Amino acid sequence: MSYPNEDFRADGKNKFGWLISAALMLILAAALIIFSRFILSARENKYSQRLSPIPEIISYEEIDIEGFDKELYNLRGIKKGFDADGNLAAYIVKTFSEGYHGKVVVETAVTPDAKYALYMKVTSQDETEGLGELIIEEPFASQFDGIQLPVHLSMDGMSGAQIDGVSRATYSSRAVVEAVNLAQSLVKDFFK
Repeated sequence: MSYPNEDFRADGKNKFGWLISAALMLILAAALIIFSRFILSARENKYSQRLSPIPEIISYEEIDIEGFDKELYNLRGIKKGFDADGNLAAYIVKTFSEGYHGKVVVETAVTPDAKYALYMKVTSQDETEGLGELIIEEPFASQFDGIQLPVHLSMDGMSGAQIDGVSRATYSSRAVVEAVNLAQSLVKDFFK
């Protein structure tokens, strides 16, 4: 039997129904991909902010660490750092973590709200000459200037600001990152 409108079958259903369903599924899949990229981008941007300008610390005041859990935070020392106006600019926390050849001792200046590191400086290390010892040099060290905390190595794929580790010195790089995050945890737990 022939119908005036050939687009419909005898039972009244559209013969292009499968095509419409496929098009709707493609539209929904594209919307899902765009939405997930938007969410991931927003998450990455959250940690890409840097503190600017970085306050200059001109004076220090030592803090007695007797009341702190030195083992939990691998703590070596704490100082308050003040800017030119006498305002508290950071807590300078000295922590350590295990590198490839022993302890890597790191001094991290953490803002009083525990959100940013002003700088990171490796004060002691016995890492491999020409490899692990590169954690004390540029460009590795300057990656921490004004960075939002917590941090992780970019190869780890975790949430937080990303640090590019020193090539072929993963243990050393990871030790610095761990020490910086311990400093942030201490400031967050005791001073925030």
